[in-house]
Amino acid sequence: MSLSEMKADREAVVSRIDGDSRFLSRITSIGITPGCRVKVLRNDKNRPMLGPIPKMCSDRSNIWNMPV
Repeated sequence: MSLSEMKADREAVVSRIDGDSRFLSRITSIGITPGCRVKVLRNDKNRPMLGPIPKMCSDRSNIWNMPV
C-alpha cells in the first residue's frame, strides 16, 4: 500500500522509498526513512499530510513511491 492510498488517522511504517535522487534527498532530509512510523493526518485528493513529526505534504507524483 502506498501513502496515497491510506485513510486519515491511520498509522504505518514506511517499508521503502523509491524515487530519483532529488526526491530521496528531500524526503530523508525531513526524517522519513525506511522503518519510520508515520501517521496520516489527512489525505485530500491523494496528497497525504503526515504527522505528528515529521509533517509533510507531498505532491501526487512522489507519493506513489512510498509503500507502507
